[in-house]
Amino acid sequence: MINQNGVKAYSQKNISLNDVDEAISGLKGALYIGRIQVPRVPHPASIRLVWENDVDVPLNRAITNLTEILLPDEMSDSLAGIKHLIVVPTQMLGAVPYGVLKPFEDDMYLVDKMSVSVAPSLFDLWAEASPWNNDLAFSSALIVGNPTLPYSDEWTVPALPGAETEAYEVAELLDEVPLVGELATKDAIVERAPESTFLYFATHGISSYYDPLEGGLLMFSATTLEQGWWTAREIQNANLNAEIAVLSACQTGLGRSHDAGTIGISRAFQIAGVPRVVMSLWNVDDESTNLLMQSFVRNLENEMPAEALRQAMLETREIYPSPLDWASFTLFGTPR
Repeated sequence: MINQNGVKAYSQKNISLNDVDEAISGLKGALYIGRIQVPRVPHPASIRLVWENDVDVPLNRAITNLTEILLPDEMSDSLAGIKHLIVVPTQMLGAVPYGVLKPFEDDMYLVDKMSVSVAPSLFDLWAEASPWNNDLAFSSALIVGNPTLPYSDEWTVPALPGAETEAYEVAELLDEVPLVGELATKDAIVERAPESTFLYFATHGISSYYDPLEGGLLMFSATTLEQGWWTAREIQNANLNAEIAVLSACQTGLGRSHDAGTIGISRAFQIAGVPRVVMSLWNVDDESTNLLMQSFVRNLENEMPAEALRQAMLETREIYPSPLDWASFTLFGTPR
């Protein structure tokens, strides 16, 4: 752990990647993420998805297990008084919902005491990026929700009626007109995205471990289902100028893990020029997501994005106490 003065804390533990992966899977299993994911995730029609939770670990134990690995006592003591924690992950550590960890003796969540963001590398912490300016960010918003997706024999794509409601309500906060249904075409989005300072997508997202650039994508309206796919490869080759992109879609924070983090949709937006990306780590419930995102956008009027997201999580938790409903989203990129 480092701060502006150098190394603040240090801990070393002999542990395998498999042990870390099991601890992360244990937490997600204890949250019953698969139960909500199976009926909501797009998938090839030839595959029948079945939820089988083979992880039998109580939630508090799962949180403790992962906390002891990532924020052991040597580290947790140094977290006192910190307002913002930046995580520079390796391998699968970018897919951890850090806000639910409990490194403190009072058993409070990390999110209760500080905001958290994920940076792709130490270099990115010093990369040039304009400080957050909500007036600039809100000056030209592109808000997309629930695109009309053509039927496909090859894919099963569940409906997302809540995404349309979410888009309309976020658009109302920003005094914008959203693209929904048949208007939410890939062509329209690709045309408008480079000129937009605020990108908001409430649609289906797919991540792929095996092919993160072509298999990781967002779904929009087009003549055929596949023609509406905006892939991570296409996104990273776009010239985007947005201050922030909000990916209120499932699994937009996932992809292929490697030594420097995760290759996928969120990283693609950053490569394309977006310094801040709000991404999801698992499939999310419509109602809790709508509440969280409205709170997040309102909080952006007065707070930095990471703190705005933290406050949105706390507000959502008051109505939906399970971390399943409030801990899926995280900020990727610059914390400024």
